[in-house]
Amino acid sequence: MGEKVTAPAGKSVEVVIHTRCPGEIERVEVCRNNRFVYTHSPESREAELTFVDRVPLAGRSYYYVRVIQKDEEIAWSSPVWFGAK
Repeated sequence: MGEKVTAPAGKSVEVVIHTRCPGEIERVEVCRNNRFVYTHSPESREAELTFVDRVPLAGRSYYYVRVIQKDEEIAWSSPVWFGAK
């Protein structure tokens, strides 16, 4: 989390997610550059999943994960920056 990564051009970006919450999870969302590009609804208190962005953006971009519980509590990760110097 919160890292800067040099992403090779034309390669997929893999986001691996492991989350455990005190309440039931409504959804897990992956955001790329302020746009949600993936949503998963595990309907449990834990989730382990992988999102693969097969068409990542050229140049700089960032990804973060947001978790929303059914009681509307929200948590999100720090971003990971690709192409940043």
